[in-house]
Amino acid sequence: MTGKRRQRASIEALPAKKQKEDRRSAGDENGTSQKYRISLPKGGRVPSKTQKLEMSPTIEKFCGKFKKPEDSIHWIISNSKMTVDEFFKTKWQKSPFAMHADEESKDLAEIFSYNYLAELISSRGIELEPGLDFTTGKHTDKESQGERIHQCLTKENLDKALAQGDTVQIMEPHRFQPGLHALMSPLETYFGSLVFSSGYVSPPGGQLRGPHFIDEECFVIQTSGVSTWKIYKNKEVLSTSYSSDFKLDEVGEPILTETLRPGDILYMPRGTVNECVAGDNLSCYITIRTFQRIYWANYLSETLPQLIDSHERKSVELRRGLPLGFLPHARIDNNLYADYLLKLADSIRGDSDPVPVPEGMVSEFMSFRMPPFGLEIDTQTETAPTENSKIQLRHKGHFTYYKRSSQGYHADEGADEEGNEEPEKEIDIDEFELVLLCSVKNDISSHGIVELEPMTDDAFAIDTAYEPLIKKLLEADAPIAVSELKGINKDGKPLNALMLAQGLFNIGAIEVVE
Repeated sequence: MTGKRRQRASIEALPAKKQKEDRRSAGDENGTSQKYRISLPKGGRVPSKTQKLEMSPTIEKFCGKFKKPEDSIHWIISNSKMTVDEFFKTKWQKSPFAMHADEESKDLAEIFSYNYLAELISSRGIELEPGLDFTTGKHTDKESQGERIHQCLTKENLDKALAQGDTVQIMEPHRFQPGLHALMSPLETYFGSLVFSSGYVSPPGGQLRGPHFIDEECFVIQTSGVSTWKIYKNKEVLSTSYSSDFKLDEVGEPILTETLRPGDILYMPRGTVNECVAGDNLSCYITIRTFQRIYWANYLSETLPQLIDSHERKSVELRRGLPLGFLPHARIDNNLYADYLLKLADSIRGDSDPVPVPEGMVSEFMSFRMPPFGLEIDTQTETAPTENSKIQLRHKGHFTYYKRSSQGYHADEGADEEGNEEPEKEIDIDEFELVLLCSVKNDISSHGIVELEPMTDDAFAIDTAYEPLIKKLLEADAPIAVSELKGINKDGKPLNALMLAQGLFNIGAIEVVE
């Protein structure tokens, strides 16, 4: 499992009929309809939605709450009167949990509400495109129906949709709501997982979906009005896929019913079967979702092939022949198969080499995560490092590196003057390199919306001999002079610290202090 993974709109945007047709469809591991996957062609446009928006004093104050990664999770569970440790020990991935505020919040309506959305599309000139930025629909006795607006969202068609009983879902509103960006970016660092959002405006009694579940941990934040949530018995604990709508006779009676008012927050683990109905007035809420594909089976599927390849050379047990007559039927007893998995486990336990990094998971996270809130970078106008510069990592939480097998010789680097390529050099399979990644220059306007390749421009590879210098930068509490970054390579030659500094500068990882 490598490289390209697909980001998608929340499955809550899909009408149930579409889900039934497309669930786990061929060639699509998420089961997401091609219709809802938004690709950005090379040279194409990212919708201009994130021009710098003025923040009200309320939003500025809200954004100021989130300085450290743990600040965001503290705010989310603050109604619970629990510590963070208590929440993760007793509730996380275990059971739904409603956290009611002591008094209704008036400020959250400025984060997301009907009035906020109406102002966004009418006064601030933000264009929201159907399918890409929003969808509408409602649940009837038969099924969920959607896709009623086929042009950019306006106040007129917003009001019309609500008048006919449709709920309006806004995909990834943190792209143009600084308050959500400020809340969610630290969460990505805290969770070590991509974090997505959706905003919902429902008319009185409105309902977008019937009982269903999704494949993400979900926090519901009620921002205005009232909504009632019914929770049903799980169909699959911690599901790694999503469902279509269930009929009521398929889910039975609710095991929990919670009414949310402004400031209330509801947590639902992956796979929680739920449905939501608006109260007697307009109801607005936000969902914050995370931990999609962040589970052990996914991690093992990416690292086991590398481990098997490595330990085949280290363990004679793994090199023993298969039973006589294995082919053509290729049947192995479950116990014997498990025995050899245990032999692999024993070899891993006794090995001093670290477990390989899941390169695809790391690359996806660093490529698609949000940039830090409030950080603007232009390496074209900033001062580049020199030998005499003092430098420091710009945002340690947005920088990482991992070791991989060297990619070796590139043919186009060795062509002679006549254009004839030199023969490819033999690559030593034991040679490694460091891949350095930084996400501070990621584009908030495309977060969770467009399909992109994992980062290339904002990553570079370097000899493993530079690892002590990188660690020194990570551990430093004060700027370090480039001239103080010293070391030697395996041939005993001095390392080029300026080259390292310039490479880190180009990907936005460091800043020149003096």
